[in-house]
Amino acid sequence: MKGAARTAGLAALALLVGSACAGLMPQAAQTPTSTASSSPVPSAPNGKLGAPVAMPAGFPADFPVYPASRLTAAGKFAGDGSTNWGMEWQTTDARDKVQAFFVGRLAAGDWSLVSHSGGTGTTPFSATFMRRSDARIKGSLGVAVSGVTKISLVLTTYP
Repeated sequence: MKGAARTAGLAALALLVGSACAGLMPQAAQTPTSTASSSPVPSAPNGKLGAPVAMPAGFPADFPVYPASRLTAAGKFAGDGSTNWGMEWQTTDARDKVQAFFVGRLAAGDWSLVSHSGGTGTTPFSATFMRRSDARIKGSLGVAVSGVTKISLVLTTYP
């Protein structure tokens, strides 16, 4: 039941972010093609991480996934021509290490780090990003610690 509640929460978050940003998108752009892929799921020696789930179909294969993490919640939702992914990964690594990974990787390749804040003391890290080759693909990412380090993502492809 806990997993269903988390998936429903991710769905609500994805829809909220998607509808809040819907008016910001240009009308003409190309849609990238990608295939879903999943990395081997790391095991936690202490058993703190949630149960692994499968990567949703169509999630951009080139999106940077923290290597020492486990995907524990994932959903894909479509509506009004947009596609939204809501995801949560967990890791036993420190927030600072995860934050450094995303600051570097979301500023490289086909991804552009638009803004980021927090990530000091007890303040969670948050970031917004977009795909360089297609401004219709945008998202937000948060990293917070609650027993384990949780990486929450909402990624939206707009029409």
